[in-house]
Order: sequence, then C-alpha cells, then structure tokens
Amino acid sequence: MEMHNNHGKPSEEVGLSSSDNDTIINLNHINKICIRDSMILNCKHIFRTDGLRSDIELINDLLFGIVNLDRDILKKKILPRISRRQMGEELYNDICNWLDKEGSILIVKYLPYLSIACNMAFYQCNVRNHRDHDRIFVPVDQNHDIANAIYYMCDRSGQNIIAICITDHSYINHIHNKLLLSTDKNVNDKVELYNILISEYIKQAKSLQFHQHLLLLSKWQYIYKCYKAKMQLTRDLTPIDLLDYCQCLIMLSKYSDAENLISNVLLRINQTDETWHLLVKAQRKCKNYSNTRKEKEKHEMYLSAIESISKALKQNEDNTEVKNERTIINKLIQRASREETSPEHDIRYRRRIDNCSLYNILSIDGGGIRGIMAAIWLRELERKTKRTCSSMFQMMAGTSTGAIIAAGLSVPDKYNRTIPAHNASELVELYKTRGKDIFIKKSRNFCNYHRSSFSLAPKYSSNGKRNLFEHYFGQTLLSECLTDIVIPIVRSADTYTHLFTRNDSLYSTSLVDVLMATTAAPTYFKPHILYGTNHIDGGVQMNNPTMAAYTKAIEYGYEKENIFVLSLGTGDYIEDPLVANDHPDIIYYLRNRNSLVKVLLDSQQHNVDYQMSILMNDEHYYRWQVWFEELIQLDKYETDIVNKLENIAYEYWEEMEIYDNNRLNRLIERLRFE
Repeated sequence: MEMHNNHGKPSEEVGLSSSDNDTIINLNHINKICIRDSMILNCKHIFRTDGLRSDIELINDLLFGIVNLDRDILKKKILPRISRRQMGEELYNDICNWLDKEGSILIVKYLPYLSIACNMAFYQCNVRNHRDHDRIFVPVDQNHDIANAIYYMCDRSGQNIIAICITDHSYINHIHNKLLLSTDKNVNDKVELYNILISEYIKQAKSLQFHQHLLLLSKWQYIYKCYKAKMQLTRDLTPIDLLDYCQCLIMLSKYSDAENLISNVLLRINQTDETWHLLVKAQRKCKNYSNTRKEKEKHEMYLSAIESISKALKQNEDNTEVKNERTIINKLIQRASREETSPEHDIRYRRRIDNCSLYNILSIDGGGIRGIMAAIWLRELERKTKRTCSSMFQMMAGTSTGAIIAAGLSVPDKYNRTIPAHNASELVELYKTRGKDIFIKKSRNFCNYHRSSFSLAPKYSSNGKRNLFEHYFGQTLLSECLTDIVIPIVRSADTYTHLFTRNDSLYSTSLVDVLMATTAAPTYFKPHILYGTNHIDGGVQMNNPTMAAYTKAIEYGYEKENIFVLSLGTGDYIEDPLVANDHPDIIYYLRNRNSLVKVLLDSQQHNVDYQMSILMNDEHYYRWQVWFEELIQLDKYETDIVNKLENIAYEYWEEMEIYDNNRLNRLIERLRFE
C-alpha cells in the first residue's frame, strides 16, 4: 500500500450518472481513494459494470488469485447464513432466485450477501475533486475497515452499480488472510499466493522514489520474507524469480549473497543485460577496500564491475541503468585518483538577512566514527553552495558524534567571533586522523585485563576525547555558538531526555562539558559528571534528534511552513530476525544482546524519520541514510574502516546525483540563495 498524508481536504462533489458520458470517461483517470479526509490509498483494480460480465465474473476479476466463485459456491456460503423465518418469504425467495440465476448483474441489494461469499465488505463511493490528486473516490462511510473493503460507485438512482474497485492495501491484506487459513496440504495454492504477494510488493517498491528509503526498505523486506517462505515450499524458481530475488538481496544490502547467486547460478541460465546490471551493482557495493592511496589509484576495487558493465552494454547498449552505474563508478574513480584539496578559499560565511522568516535545521544522528559520512555530505554541500554550514542552517542538532559535528560547525573563530572556526572539510580530517585520540583504551589492571565480552565497564579512557574537545573548542560556551543548538543527553536524575540549547538556563556550560556528556556512551566511556549529576550519551534515548530540533523551532515561534529540515543518519545495518524462542532465558539474551540492544536503540531513529515524513512534506524534510552489509561498530577507527565509510558516503552522494538529482538540486538552490 502506498499511503500519502495530505491535509488538503476534498471538495465539490461531482455526481456520476450512467448517461453522463464525460463522467464515465473520466472514471478511467481516477486511481485513488481518499479515506478520512487525509489518507490516500491507491486503487489496484477498477472495473466498470459494462453488462458483459456477471456479478460473479466481476468479483472474480477484481479479486483475481484470491477467490474463484460460482453459483454453487455462492449457495454453499450464503444459504446457511440466511433464514426464511427472519427475512420473510418474499426476500428469501428473491435471494434464492438470484443465487440460481446465471449471468445476473451486480445490484446494490445483493451486495451484503456477496460480502459473505468473498469475506469482504462493500462501501459506496462518490467522486470528488481533490486539491492534490484531481478526481478521486471518496467513500460515503469514512469510518470503515479499509483492510477488507470493496468500493462501488452508483448512478444517480443509487441502485445501479456502474463500477467497483479495490485498493492495494485491501487486496494484499486479503491474500495474507488466505495464506493464514491455508493448510500445509495446499502447497501449490500457497506458492501461487506468495507469487501474487511478491508481484504486488515489487510493483509498489518500484513506484517509490529514491528518497523514500524507509518505505522502500519495508517493501523489499516483505518481498524477502515472501521469497523465503516460498523457497521452503518449492525450489522451483524461474529466471525471473531469481532476478527479482537478487534485486531484493541488493536492496537489503546483502551484496555478497547477491553477487554469489548471480555469478554462480543466474548467469548460467539468464545472461541478459538486466542480470549484468544487478551484478554490476552488487560488485560495486561489495568491493574490497584498500588501505593505501597507491592501491586506490589502480582502481582494483572496481575492475570486476567495469568488466560486467562492458558485457551488459554488449547485450543492450541503451540500458540506462547500466550507464548510470558506469557514471557512478567513473566519478568514484576520479575522486580516488586525486588528492582532496581544501575548499576553504571558495567557502564564505554569509550573515543571515535579519527579516528572513525561513528557518533551516540540520540534524545529525549519533554513531561514533561513522559520523565521518555526515561530515563528508556536509563538505559536499559547502562546496556546492560556497557557503559554510553555519550560514546555511539556523539550528544545528546532534547526538554524540552528531553533536561534535554540530558544535564544530557552529563554534565561533577564536579571533573573529562572528565567523565559524571550522568548516566541514576540517571535521572530515578530524575523523580520518584523530579517531585513535578518542578511543584510547584504559590502562590495564587486574580488573579490566579480565574484562569479558559481557562486562559493562567502560572500554576507553575519557582523557583522549577531553583533550581533543579542548583543542577544537577551547573555553567556548554553549551560549556563544553561531546558530541555535540542540544536543540531547541523559541525566541520572531526570525521567526525560535533557536538551542542551543555546538558550538553556545553564547557558554558561562549556561546549567541552556538553560534548563530554553527550558522547559518554555506556560501556565505551564512563558517565560525565556535571553539576554533581551523572550525564551519559543522549543516543540511549534520542539517537536521532530531529524531532527534538523541530519541536524547539516551533517553540521558538517559527511557522511550520517556513521550517526546513535536513536529517543525516550515520549508517545502519539490517539484521536477519532472531530465531524465535518461546522460552528465552538469560543465555539467550546474553548471546543475542547486540541484536536486542540494536532494536531498542535503532527503533527511535526510524520512528522519528517516519513521524517527520508525516509532519512535513517532501520539500521541507530530507533524510539521508545508508545501509551497511555488515555492522560497523562506532569505535572502529582503523584506516580500512574509515576508507570504507568514506567511500560509502561518496557512493550515496553520487547515487543521489543520479537517481534523486532534481530533489538534490532544489536543496542546493535553497541553501545557496536563501
């Protein structure tokens, strides 16, 4: 189901009539249903009652693959549910005559009995004009079960049905229900139902845009689950099945699995340009990362992908997707071949116009060393706009490593307090060269020498990060930041997440103390004591601070329509679900503690992303996030890991320029000229 939340309410009801030729023709262009004045659902099928098909044929066509009704089945399902005594002789006989009549047309008065046969409810719709979607269907009853609904439209008499339709959501829900009711004996039927589900989810996934990453992820996860369930029933997969399954693996960041399956199985039976394209994408994503500049210049990491591109274009020289992959790889090779030059001479701090009502928010997740990706994206923005981040954004929010970036871009220069001390390029270098200065292991003694993997004692000394923060931020106070600032931390005495802001009552707090607090990740660093209270990493409760920043902007008096948000993730990893356990014990929880902690901590950032996408439209809310094939721990600062993160960040940027170019350009134009 593709759902849109639009607050433009439908208006001006348009009547339908079987004699109104213009209205009937316009029915072809209506493909959405508006529920409760704001929820927009896609129609899967719309059928006109043209008089050539009977009521049963129309229902069978509408619910293709779900039901297969005939008059005998109708009788078996309906007659036991009705009573001559309760209904009266005349109505009972009328229904019996209808059940016996071959070729009967769809009539309103028989719909309650058809709903018994197909286990779905019928709801009447009108057609209305909508601000965002032109003409749409609007159910008369707005408070109904959308999961099991069939919609119908009548002529002006209200008795003659002129069209019926079903939404994607209702259709898929009905298939799931049928699967739940299927027995283990109906293997072929279950396989066919899974085929229908896979086909529907793939259509929905391909209709989504590049930036709709959470929706895309959910669709491909459904597809993956359906394929796994199907493969438990049969190993008979067609080349098309294998192609779709490999695409599913790639979309879920299982690049190595996809490459192996394509190379060892799919290419033996299906050497099309589509197959080669998927192999190119998998090879680009799961390449080896070199440790030295010399190895990078040899472009060895892309040789396999380049060879596959050549083979794909021999199959079809006009394949746009393959050409896009070639463009991305060429740009990445160009980046790897040249030394990065400092853009400081090109970037300028520009003072904000005093009467400007627009308010731009930058929000950055926590994630340790993975914060380098957010810093790289911001460096690209600074290069494209020729502006510093502190002149593009009026508020910066960050948790843990995100707070380091936000503070680093907002801290004033030591000698000129009206301009920023650092730009994004300098922060990229911080991550590349100073990671080892943050994660300094505590000196060995008897206790931490025997520190087990289950220990909660901190792994690292806090002295290293304090020295780093003092070097970059000196004695600067939170209140001296050039932009509004929002940094979440958890205080031992509070029942809520505390937000350090530039307007905080503790305005005299130093940035060093704030950063020491928000980076005090449990098991990594000890809590930071400030004003006699323990403070720990805000990521425990608010790893994604976007909603907190947005709420603060509203609190400061800015209008919703004037607020823009750029939210930067620091990468995530899609784990396979844990094996079900009816009686989990302490060993189960200890063995799977990383997975369980990930669920607890990561759910907040995804929930915030979803909530922000509902609160704000696509032009006012941007979320950039990547998905890893393997988990990258926040304290892995080794050169090969940093190289990998750097490359992933640049890959994502190049993918945005190819697949989401218009949206990226609109963002750059907004930040450049606002």
